[in-house]
Amino acid sequence: MRDRDEFERCAKFISEGCWSWFLTLKYPRVVSPTYPATRCESAEEAFKAWFWEVNCERSRGITVPYIRVIEQRKTGDILLHVLSNGIPRNLQRHWRYRWWELTSGRAWDRILDSRTEGLIRYLFYKRSCNVEFYTGREPVYCEACKADE
Repeated sequence: MRDRDEFERCAKFISEGCWSWFLTLKYPRVVSPTYPATRCESAEEAFKAWFWEVNCERSRGITVPYIRVIEQRKTGDILLHVLSNGIPRNLQRHWRYRWWELTSGRAWDRILDSRTEGLIRYLFYKRSCNVEFYTGREPVYCEACKADE
């Protein structure tokens, strides 16, 4: 039940937040043969490295908030659906490319509108995707499978 309560706090954060960027980051199971680097060991490691860089570049002492939905695909790929704020539009292409440099995976923008909260709820409650949200303190992790307990 705690995870359901935490997720409802997250949903409130979504509806009250002033979000400017919604994107999906793909961590592929199979690395492209044209990928020239050594990639991060996991989607978790890649996200931490990527978001740390985003924060260092952008923040000047202010931490960028985010909501991250972790979707494990049947193919073995992992999709991270990320809602954030404060990343200038003219730098978003750079950060999508930086994800590829870290992972060999694609990154693409999503439509950010009034349906975004519903999509995140659907992924958590119906597709059993875990959710993490960060408001500037400690990240809060919500396990979807525990939300029904």
